[in-house]
Amino acid sequence: ANRTDIQIIREMGFKVNSPANPFRVDRYNVVNSLFEKGKVLIDNKCTALIEDLEQTSFKEGTDQVNTSNPLRGHITDALGYGLYRTINPFKKKPKPIKFY
Repeated sequence: ANRTDIQIIREMGFKVNSPANPFRVDRYNVVNSLFEKGKVLIDNKCTALIEDLEQTSFKEGTDQVNTSNPLRGHITDALGYGLYRTINPFKKKPKPIKFY
């Protein structure tokens, strides 16, 4: 494709607030931290997500996702983007605005 989805949406007259993608390792850290703290619960009915989390792994000795199964990792990525943008424990909290 010669245009991104965002470009097409903007050309249709919509305003798009699309921040830059976070680094992969930052997403992984957010997801792992939230799981370790018990801040994320996954319903047993989310079988595709559970399978993806269980079966997605790194290539041995790297921080690169093992892509030997091209169906793995996509749902986990989506979870990572959502958690990074919403309840990221590492995100700086905005400073309060003071009125004098």
